[in-house]
Amino acid sequence: MSDKEHINRTVLYRLRKFGLLRSVYLFLYYAIASHLPTYDSPLGPLCGKFRAFLAKRLISESGEGLRVSSRVNFGSGKRVKLGDRCILSPGLTIIGDVEIGDDLMIGPDVVMVSYNHAYSDPTVAMQFQGVTESRPVVIGDDVWIGMRAMIMPGVKIGSHAIVGGGSVVTKDVPDWGIVGGNPAKLIKYRNH
Repeated sequence: MSDKEHINRTVLYRLRKFGLLRSVYLFLYYAIASHLPTYDSPLGPLCGKFRAFLAKRLISESGEGLRVSSRVNFGSGKRVKLGDRCILSPGLTIIGDVEIGDDLMIGPDVVMVSYNHAYSDPTVAMQFQGVTESRPVVIGDDVWIGMRAMIMPGVKIGSHAIVGGGSVVTKDVPDWGIVGGNPAKLIKYRNH
């Protein structure tokens, strides 16, 4: 190993050890990559590959074939797990513990959240009560979530399910279920 290679490895080791490399990835993702053009523009595919490169280094677990569009916000990514071939559309917001299976298709501006603001003490202003305990959101394989849907804390969406656009999902969705509305209700099953 040459001196230059040794120095490069030492620098990378120190960056990883102190979490600085992660900080660099976070900065690059949120300051630059998340604002680059989306997939349907001429430079979109290249920008998407750059976003996916950074996201894979930030997200706790990520499978193959990840597609990340512009304005996707997953916080630090430490509590997010993604399966294979997930498509994260523009404006997606993931807050907290979220686990997603393979082949997710998601519309723009979807919100997934695993905790909420605490409000149980009426003598303390809500903004000073912190947040509730995290209740993970779990999404199965081959799921389609429509535009501007909201997935609330503790919800489990079964495999092969569809969530209609604009839905507010407060209860579990069964495998093959199609749900819609506010609050989301079961409309029918895809396999019947």
